[in-house]
This record gives sequence, C-alpha cells and structure tokens, in this order.
Amino acid sequence: MKILRNLVLTLLCLVPMTVLAQTESVKWNHSVTEKGDGLYTVQFKAEIEDGWHIYVNDPAKAFNPTELKFETGEGVAAEGELRALSTGHYAVDELLGMEIGQYDKEAIFEQDFKLTGEGGQVKASISYQACNVGSCLSPTTDEFTIALGEVATPKEEIKAVKDAAGAGSLWSLIIEAILWGFAALL
Repeated sequence: MKILRNLVLTLLCLVPMTVLAQTESVKWNHSVTEKGDGLYTVQFKAEIEDGWHIYVNDPAKAFNPTELKFETGEGVAAEGELRALSTGHYAVDELLGMEIGQYDKEAIFEQDFKLTGEGGQVKASISYQACNVGSCLSPTTDEFTIALGEVATPKEEIKAVKDAAGAGSLWSLIIEAILWGFAALL
C-alpha cells in the first residue's frame, strides 16, 4: 500500500510539470485584401515558435496534415483552390518510410472569395498538429469568422479550440488516465 501511495504522489507531481511544459507553439492570424469587383483574398498565417513545426497540407506528404476548411455564408462563394505560399521542408522519415513535409517558422495560405451580394461571412477552421523533435501536442482546431464586404480587422489573433483530449500532450493524457484509474481503485 505504501508503494501505491508513493507512485500516486510521484505521478501527481509530474502532472503539473507536463501542464507547465505546454506552450502556445503556433499562433494563427488572418488578413483580408479587397481585390475589386467583389473579389477578396483572405490570407492565413501561422507563426511557429522556434523548435516546433506543423505538417504541410498535402495528405500524401504529412503524418497529420494541416487542413483548412471553409463554410461560406449567404452572399459569398469560394473562388479557386487554396494556395500554400510557404515552401515546406521535406525529409524522408525512416520510421514511417515516407517523405514528410513540414513548415518550420511560418506557414502562409491564401484563399479567394467572391461576394454575390452586399456582404457576407466565411467561417474558417484550421486543423493542425504542432510537434518538436521529441513530442507532438494534441491536434488542434482554430475556428474563426471573417466578415467580407465590411471593414475586417486585419491580423486578428485566433483562439484555439482544443480537442476532447484536452489541452495537453499525449503524455499528459496518459498520465491523467493512470491517475483516474488509481482514483477509481481507492
């Protein structure tokens, strides 16, 4: 029983360390440029902390690809394809046996939208996973709404919506599950 108590106390001491180790490794911003004739270009920029990376948006070249999805409101239509303006860094991953692409310092994407009325909104969600050399954070989805045809605030910072697994890494999830298991035994 003494061993179990010491193990639980040790694990309880480790949990705050894993929570403190979590950083906001990726910050997303967006800006809107009016091109004329009801055409707008929305640019999405990820500022990636040193030592961290996110995967490219090509599913064939990424373990967990960065994905941008758009839901256009009434009076707005997407024009053309999403453009990746940043060049990813590619290397062969020996463990996975495939070429993996990643963005290291920043990632920039652009999408055009056409207004079919006076104005409208675009709901955008960006799903990505941030990793460093030793670990990966839980996949994250950032969601925001962009107003077109009205004055849009450039480079508005986006707040992250964490997955159901929580705000931590996979290790913090495992440790939390072990602690809840021990709590159930008591």
